[in-house]
Amino acid sequence: MTDNESVKSKIYELMDKSVKNCRPNAVLLSWWVDSSIISMLWKKYNPDLKCITVITNEDSPDKQFASLVAKELWAEHIIATINQDEIESLINKVVLSLNCFNIYWVSAAIVLYKWLETAKELWIDNIATWEGSDDLFWSFPIMQNWQFWDESLIDFINRRMEDIDVMTERIAKSTGIKVALPYHDKELIEFTLSLPLSIRTLENPDWTKVTKYALRETFRWMLPEIVTYRPQTMAFTWASTLDTLIERYSKLYDMEKFRDEYKIDFISPFECHLFKILLDEWRYDPDESLHSCLYCRSKLRSENSVHCTTCWTLQYNNTILNF
Repeated sequence: MTDNESVKSKIYELMDKSVKNCRPNAVLLSWWVDSSIISMLWKKYNPDLKCITVITNEDSPDKQFASLVAKELWAEHIIATINQDEIESLINKVVLSLNCFNIYWVSAAIVLYKWLETAKELWIDNIATWEGSDDLFWSFPIMQNWQFWDESLIDFINRRMEDIDVMTERIAKSTGIKVALPYHDKELIEFTLSLPLSIRTLENPDWTKVTKYALRETFRWMLPEIVTYRPQTMAFTWASTLDTLIERYSKLYDMEKFRDEYKIDFISPFECHLFKILLDEWRYDPDESLHSCLYCRSKLRSENSVHCTTCWTLQYNNTILNF
């Protein structure tokens, strides 16, 4: 089924069903269209919906755009700020929860951890997140910058969907909160992966792309236009965590010394810091076998893995992929 109206109708049906089945008490609301969609759909079934937005400072882009959606919904909007004095504690919790030293994913997961801690303080025990939508609608930069829209990209996406680590689920285990994942619904995944890439994302004549095009078009009538067509960014951007953390740890470690000692091409002192947390807990165990990570030499899950479970580097056909 590739007729545009039929596709939109099916996506709406599956998303509505998935959100209804999840029955969250609250939603992590960012500036992205995917979390806004969950909020809009669940508001139909729960008039007392709570939305939680996490920021690191008052200039975080999320605050402005998430507030627009919450106002449109007449939803209770809780804004939680990550204070400077809790950053180190959050970093340690996230690194050990994910067993990961990737600066991008850790920066994003800090927001998720703060979000879950805030929910727990408010006695919220079932909360929904958008995780999974970027893979389904291939909006990650690595997918958008793929040289050709061909079978190799489809193969990579399908492998990643099988290999994915759901950050919120792993973090939630340490908080005792149930996480609802509407975009991980089996029917939705099967249908979306069956769609041509050209429907999931629109390529304009000037080669620019509209990410999550099918999703945006399906729900544009429900959302403020400025939110529906916000350009795609990463989770560590909208809460302003990555830049904050890179600056905080910019002079803490001698990168060249770390590179020489561990034979890893570290990209920042912040990454060295995350790596040292794993080292101190004996969580790093390099493996020189055939199926080991091209970046950190950790053992991959399987021969077909495209995702390292230690550095979370993506790799395909014996090549490291820049996220």
